[in-house]
Amino acid sequence: MHKTIAVLLLMCILLSSCSSMVPSSLPLMENAASIPPMENTASITPLPISTISSVPTNSPLYPYSYDVLRQKQYGQGEIKIEGNLISDTKFTRYQISYPSDGLKIYGFIDVPLASGKFPVVIALHGHINLDVYRTMDYSSRYADLIARSGYIVIHPNLRNYPPSDNGLDQFYSGSADDVLNLIAMVRKQAGQSGFLAKADASRIGIWGHSMGGGIALRVITLDPGIRAAVLYGAVTGDLSLRRFGFSGANQVYAQSHPEEIQLISPSSHYGEIQAAVSIHHGLSDTRVPPQWSKDLCSQMTDLGKNVECFFYPDAPHTFSGETEQLFNQRSVDFFSKYLR
Repeated sequence: MHKTIAVLLLMCILLSSCSSMVPSSLPLMENAASIPPMENTASITPLPISTISSVPTNSPLYPYSYDVLRQKQYGQGEIKIEGNLISDTKFTRYQISYPSDGLKIYGFIDVPLASGKFPVVIALHGHINLDVYRTMDYSSRYADLIARSGYIVIHPNLRNYPPSDNGLDQFYSGSADDVLNLIAMVRKQAGQSGFLAKADASRIGIWGHSMGGGIALRVITLDPGIRAAVLYGAVTGDLSLRRFGFSGANQVYAQSHPEEIQLISPSSHYGEIQAAVSIHHGLSDTRVPPQWSKDLCSQMTDLGKNVECFFYPDAPHTFSGETEQLFNQRSVDFFSKYLR
């Protein structure tokens, strides 16, 4: 009887993994089509402190554990130019592609026209309805602003966002792989002839909005070489609070194995973060709870991390007007402080 239940549970988990190839229930950008309401988090509390030291190797969650993620070899392959998109007065934008876990990931890169060496910032978009997503999505305006301030900015279309290939992305681990592979290739190709000749691989930062902020949290817990991270309306790194991202079978498994869910959560590994972190959240955000960023700010402060926190009264999930201008200036000032 126990064996039968175990087999059925494993089948459910595998099926849920296949069904999650394209995210469908995570926060979308403000004003995008078909935005789902924010999950009611009033009754959800963090999972208890884990009583085990690592995820068992026979667990279906083991492939998403930090033991596995730390051992992976990132950066197999190279970033390639697919075409020239535009020429700005301050930078040239190219479409790029690179391999990640057997997938072809697309995106764009802004390369300053000025001479010299430049820091590199990886800009990560939030979750957007796939019917309206384009390479030059809403986050491209932030990437361009950072580029005009004297940075090479690379904006990947994370897996499942066209024209990138589709692939599994349980617990955002696949998207984190896309970013870690990209960063490893930047370090390998920086200073060589070509579009990364001006890149300084010793000065890498990351910028992430919403889902992209949650992915950035996972990335900076795994890569101690990232020097600065801007988190903008970021989803929490505590997977026990992001249950809307689980399918039914995963939610059942999470309830049965809370200690494993905790161990694969970035929030259990904040102590390993070396980057300076800048947190920004609108207090009128109806997509991602501002409390998540408040909790993150407190956790980082308690750990003695280099963190600054800004909360914007009456601001929604995606800023505009004077609030956006203030956020942009603070972001540029932050990168200037830690990447220059």
